[in-house]
Amino acid sequence: MARTGENIYKRKDGRYEARYIESRDENGKATYRAVYGKNKAEVREKVEKAKREIAEASSPIEGKTFKQVAEEYLAEAKGTIASTTYDRYLDALERDVYPEYASTPMIDVTESEVNRFIKVAPDLAEKRGRSLTNSGLLVVKAVMSNVVNYAKEATGIEKAEIVMDRTAYEELNPREIEMICLKAKYNHCPEMLAALLCLYCGMRTGELSAIKSDDVDTTRNEIYIHETAHRVRNPKRDETGEKKTIIVVEEMPWKKQIRRVKYPGVLTDYIKEFQIKGRPLIRSRNDEQVDSRTLEN
Repeated sequence: MARTGENIYKRKDGRYEARYIESRDENGKATYRAVYGKNKAEVREKVEKAKREIAEASSPIEGKTFKQVAEEYLAEAKGTIASTTYDRYLDALERDVYPEYASTPMIDVTESEVNRFIKVAPDLAEKRGRSLTNSGLLVVKAVMSNVVNYAKEATGIEKAEIVMDRTAYEELNPREIEMICLKAKYNHCPEMLAALLCLYCGMRTGELSAIKSDDVDTTRNEIYIHETAHRVRNPKRDETGEKKTIIVVEEMPWKKQIRRVKYPGVLTDYIKEFQIKGRPLIRSRNDEQVDSRTLEN
């Protein structure tokens, strides 16, 4: 029966010895190598280091740069993440990460290196003539951590848990809520309707932008939320010379977000005022689809 657990024992000379599999031949026969140390902890650390080096040497990322691995990660993740997230990741890489790490070997970009870079990234961005906000810094940390974990998964090393420090939202106080309601009462417009739906239904700006008039049931006072709108890069821009970005409306990436929400009956007439069959409920002043960023601003 094969031995399981730690293969560490104390030698007669007082040192500790551990053996690990260095390689296998064509028949699967293992070749072992031994490491020595003053205690179990030291030996255990040496074994883990040796195993990591073996895994990295035989991994698909051996010899690749951070940019090469990041591009592979984005290509694989494109079908599983929202298009707006994909665009934010790509922008963060091109603007803030590639200038520092494009040609850096992937094996040199570790969690500790990511944490070090996050501390200096705003200063580096400022030297390049741009401002890196807290939200932008979160995107940089997220995409770099995802690339590092993607590389770890390729080498068979356990992925690290990503801990993101998010800025807490500031809640509106009763006086601010009252002011919004009063402004909406005397200033009927799509923007104020969006503000009221955010306030009473807890809807996101991307969801508000994607609501069609047909998604609203004014009999039951319900809104069917199943799509979200984003402004993303226009993939045809280089070919056609069209606008740099376009608005896309997509089905929710996670089914648990598809839901029906109730709105107070007092908003029914307000909603009917802007309902046009087959058209978005929240429209710009040019009667066009509005994107979430413009709506938020």
